[in-house]
Amino acid sequence: MDIVRAPRSSTRRRTRAALEYDRASIQAGIALVAGRHARRVVLSGLPTGERLLAEAVGEGLEAGVRVRLDRGAGSPAALVLTPMES
Repeated sequence: MDIVRAPRSSTRRRTRAALEYDRASIQAGIALVAGRHARRVVLSGLPTGERLLAEAVGEGLEAGVRVRLDRGAGSPAALVLTPMES
């Protein structure tokens, strides 16, 4: 039985696409909280969320939004976005 692997370039494209999708989701969540359209945004199931955490924290600080990683027992890691004053 032969093992067929996807070419590395397509894997890189998928990873890059996931990063960009997750980055856009995080930026949208920060905008919702910063604009006071939401008091709390929870982003879960982001394949690259933990990888983007430092960047998200920096963007959140600039916008007055706290970004933290929540690793609940038995649930996937999530980014929780709240206003700085809460």
